[in-house]
Amino acid sequence: MANIYYTNVFFEPSTLNPFSENRWYDRNWIVLKLLDDADYFLFTGGGQESVFQVIVTKKCSDWKYRIMDFIEYETSHNKYIIVSVSRGDLDTAKKEYSGHSYMDRFLRPYEWKVLVHSTTWDCWQSIKKDGCLKSLNTLKLEDFIKE
Repeated sequence: MANIYYTNVFFEPSTLNPFSENRWYDRNWIVLKLLDDADYFLFTGGGQESVFQVIVTKKCSDWKYRIMDFIEYETSHNKYIIVSVSRGDLDTAKKEYSGHSYMDRFLRPYEWKVLVHSTTWDCWQSIKKDGCLKSLNTLKLEDFIKE
């Protein structure tokens, strides 16, 4: 896990990257934050003007699994992760996550047993033609979705 940089819970990314020799963020850098309380459960955002951030709040009952899955997944894709989580919270998450992986092939207690996908008739025809569901980003890259 050489691509993980731990910082304090008050870390706020600026335009300069304090963990990189070239001092800039690129698409390989991600900030993971854990907040005790906020007006939301999860937040993702950033991008061209700033580093991408994933913010999880403790309002999510599964926050421990979320942050550990995130760290494992992004590390497996050679991302550089700036972890803004207290040492105590990180230790708690690691302890509960012990024996798990983001590649687990079973549902966790908080995961739904049924997933319902709904779409328009035209989109359904496209899904049948493609033979698969595609992510929003893939559909944008393929110029199928404009906004």
